[in-house]
Amino acid sequence: MISNGQLLHRADSIAADLARDGISVATDVLSPNLVFSLTAEARTQWEQDQYRLAQIGTGDTKQHATEVRSDRVRWWDDAELSDPQRAYKAELEQLRVAINRTTMLGLFEWEGHYACYPPGGHYRRHLDVFANARDRQVSTILYLNDDWRPRDGGELRIWTQAAGPDWALDSLTIDVEPRAGTLVVFLSEDIYHEVLPTRADRFSVSGWFRTRPTTVL
Repeated sequence: MISNGQLLHRADSIAADLARDGISVATDVLSPNLVFSLTAEARTQWEQDQYRLAQIGTGDTKQHATEVRSDRVRWWDDAELSDPQRAYKAELEQLRVAINRTTMLGLFEWEGHYACYPPGGHYRRHLDVFANARDRQVSTILYLNDDWRPRDGGELRIWTQAAGPDWALDSLTIDVEPRAGTLVVFLSEDIYHEVLPTRADRFSVSGWFRTRPTTVL
């Protein structure tokens, strides 16, 4: 599940991981300059108070629930993308094509946001889908923490197989360190995950490849 190299050249292996394991963890898949630019922008927007407390649910059920998740987010607007955002989306387009070629998922667009977990931030175990909106198929997380240290916390805990009753302790998990340049890609409907409590600001670009919404007649 671990790969190294530029995203353009690693897209096929990431897609193969996804088809086989439901998850891929890749390091150094983007140029250091792009990761640096995204990191600088994410931190600047944080300092300018452009993030908002994240919510859970959809539509009329949306609500703040800090006992479940306490991160802050800054959504990307396709009509006003910065140069680093545009460059990252171009890289992700290569990945979208590779995933579709390998899995036939029919992914057609990506949506995402900057996320910051301030000290004490967390997100309890969950799936990245909603009961009434299942168009998110593949989740992507790019970490932007160039100065991360183990004592900073905020690892991504991933359940790599279905858990038993009451989330049996023998369920297989892995913890991913949120180091700058690490890209995590996984099937949104299948992979349970959580963000462990942070002890320092933790930044990322979180997003989802989506399929076209289906209309039920």
